[in-house]
Amino acid sequence: MRMLTRSASATDSALELQSCKAKIKVCSKASDWQGSLSLLDRFRKGLGQADGIIYGSAIHAAASCAAWSLLLSILLEMLGSELVPQVISFNSILTSCDRGSGWPHALDAFAHMSRLRVEANVVTFNACLHAGEKDSCWPGSLASLLSMGSRRICPDAISYSTCIGCCGESEEWSIALGLLVCMERGQVSGNVVSVSSCISACAGSSQWQAALALLLQMSDSGVVPNVVSYSSCLSSLEKAGEWERAIHLLEMMSKLEVEPNIITLSSCISACEKAGEWQKSLQLLNSLESRRILPNVQTCNAAICACARAGLLSSCQHIMGQMTSANLSPSAISYSNCINACEAGGVWHVALHFLADMAVLGILPNVVAHSSCMSVCEKAGNWGLALKLFFETGRHGGVSANCFSCNTAISACEKGGLYRGALKLLRSAIACGPQPDVISFNAAISVLKQGTRRLWKPALDILGSMIELSVRPTKITLNTIMSISHGRWLVTLRLLEGMDRFQLVPDLISWGCCMQACEASHCWQIALHLLTELSGTELVPNTPCLGIGVHACELGGLGHASLKLLADIEQMQLLQLRQPQAFLAAGKSSR
Repeated sequence: MRMLTRSASATDSALELQSCKAKIKVCSKASDWQGSLSLLDRFRKGLGQADGIIYGSAIHAAASCAAWSLLLSILLEMLGSELVPQVISFNSILTSCDRGSGWPHALDAFAHMSRLRVEANVVTFNACLHAGEKDSCWPGSLASLLSMGSRRICPDAISYSTCIGCCGESEEWSIALGLLVCMERGQVSGNVVSVSSCISACAGSSQWQAALALLLQMSDSGVVPNVVSYSSCLSSLEKAGEWERAIHLLEMMSKLEVEPNIITLSSCISACEKAGEWQKSLQLLNSLESRRILPNVQTCNAAICACARAGLLSSCQHIMGQMTSANLSPSAISYSNCINACEAGGVWHVALHFLADMAVLGILPNVVAHSSCMSVCEKAGNWGLALKLFFETGRHGGVSANCFSCNTAISACEKGGLYRGALKLLRSAIACGPQPDVISFNAAISVLKQGTRRLWKPALDILGSMIELSVRPTKITLNTIMSISHGRWLVTLRLLEGMDRFQLVPDLISWGCCMQACEASHCWQIALHLLTELSGTELVPNTPCLGIGVHACELGGLGHASLKLLADIEQMQLLQLRQPQAFLAAGKSSR
């Protein structure tokens, strides 16, 4: 009786063991990692000795949740039971690295395989390559691909495509192209994924010619390009502003019955926007409805930007209305572009309205929107409001002054004749930021030229600050300072001589300012010497310069030279009357 009971108990245990093994396989196929672990726990509690298949099934299921610590614990438990995992188990672990654990864990798993002398296969390497792609670790992916050859494992299309994709993510376009060539030499048929990834790599590195060549060669290679291929190529054309080629590709898609999507259309609209082709941008935006493609915020923003550059405020407002109708929420970029459109018409009140709308809708105005609104007010002559907006900049959450807004504020001071305010703003920017540029300095110097007072000393101080901050002065910088230094002949002469230091060639304004300063200081010999030097350059002395020369001759009692200069002036005036266009062209070239 006892023997029968024991036999029945053993039979029940065997049936339970078989049932548990069957269940864990089902859980593995269903990626039910919690169920698999629960069943594995029953083996731990004495149901029986778990074999390699049980552990392998548990690893396969646990890989679906991409929990590296969990997989490692199962692997170590398996090794503790003196069981060697099969390659399929390691492949599952490597796949989990692809889903989230990352490249370092993939290397750990691969190291375990090498120590246990488990032979890797193409699936192993492909999983490793995928993990490298997720972490954008192209050197590691490339090393893994190259090591396949040393192990006599032939890379397949997936291996190459994954590695090309990883190089593409890191914008290593030349390596991606090299891998594509290796595929052909290794007689591995390229697929749409590998070529599209290569096109994407070229697009990311602004190599639009290479991207376009690859796309056009796809059909010759027996690979049919898809919408991803076209989108990647269009992205490169968009960055380069090659709008005509972008439109041509869009037409090619229609002929080949490849349905464009919102990404392809957005790239085309952006390409047209960068080239200033606002009409084409609007046409493409309006074609979305007939193509049954829903617009997104980025697409509308590109069209708004194109219209804003052309100063088409009404078109910008119309697109904003379309966005509302399509339940799209305009972004800070949308409003910034609309504010820019206000500049052409000088409608500063509309710009302020857009800025107020952003506050009402809870959209934090970015520095571009705020600076653009300042610029609209300043250029419309409302310099007081521009300054008010500048000083309110810090009150808007997340908005801080940038170089453009600082330049606008200094320019507003110029229009208001507030030279002290301009100097204060410039000093503040030098001390606390934003870092001023050459426009900032030139605007501040220009303010010092206003009115009857010629503030040449502060102008020279500003020039000194520019040199100290390694901001290279322009011809406008030095000409303006020379103009301010009227009557200070030594200052202007040194500025003229110093132009060569900044690799600048003096123009007629430079020579004229210096000669005028010498004339005002009764230094007629130096004025005549400068006129002689000017005559030895490629520039043709103009009437003001010759006039100064005449006066210098009079001061020096050089009547004969004075008469000759007067004759030159008369001849120049006749030239202006007879050939105004030629004279104007000569004047422009001299400037």
